[in-house]
Amino acid sequence: MARYTEHDTSKIFPVADAFRANCLLRDGSLLFDGASVWRPEILDRIHEAFVATPDDGDRSFIVKFKDQIGQAGQDVIRLAAEILCVYFLFPSNVGGARKRQVVNEVLGWAGDSLPESHPVSAAFSNGIGSGGQGYNTRRPFEIAFLIDVAIAWKKLPPDRQAVIAADPWLFQEFVDSIEDAESKQLRHMLLYLLFPNHFERIASSNHKRRIVKAFSGLVSSEPEDEDRAILAIRGELEKLLPNQQLDFYWSPLRE
Repeated sequence: MARYTEHDTSKIFPVADAFRANCLLRDGSLLFDGASVWRPEILDRIHEAFVATPDDGDRSFIVKFKDQIGQAGQDVIRLAAEILCVYFLFPSNVGGARKRQVVNEVLGWAGDSLPESHPVSAAFSNGIGSGGQGYNTRRPFEIAFLIDVAIAWKKLPPDRQAVIAADPWLFQEFVDSIEDAESKQLRHMLLYLLFPNHFERIASSNHKRRIVKAFSGLVSSEPEDEDRAILAIRGELEKLLPNQQLDFYWSPLRE
């Protein structure tokens, strides 16, 4: 079980579950009860406005983002804000006040706001693990990846969505089918947020490779990929160190 962290995640996993139920398995909303925000046509519109027409200038992300989607209508703006909510759920190296500020600025373009009492606002108070500085500097690419994931997901038949959304390895296979998934930290974050009993709170492919190399002697067979390898390694470590909360960023595993 990989849910251990020094941060209070009790408010985060319910939001991740709501994302799966409301936004992936339905075309609903993470923030607005009864709204239909994650519809395929709205995803196509934000793809056209943001992914297909990137702004490579040196202005800040939020200034460029407003130029790209600020006049695209309430549905697109709400979707953009909810995408940012998913983007901000995992990282602990961005403060809750900053997360709320960015999401509220985007919602404000359509006259909306994020109430302090909302579960997403509460979830922003903590994170799960650091995304590093790179997660912030590469924000446009991570967001574009999430949009691509959602568009591809909505093309699946509903019965297939239900099967994949309940299976960690099928979901991993689906996410990895998106172009350049391996380079995206959000790839790792999504897997952990939706399946924390199967994936580690690690948002770095390099860190996962280093763990597999360091602990490879614990597993006799060659697992199919690093995530499966680490799950097998965790199982062996839990036998060697019973009744101990184990995390690869904590002692004694970190050393």
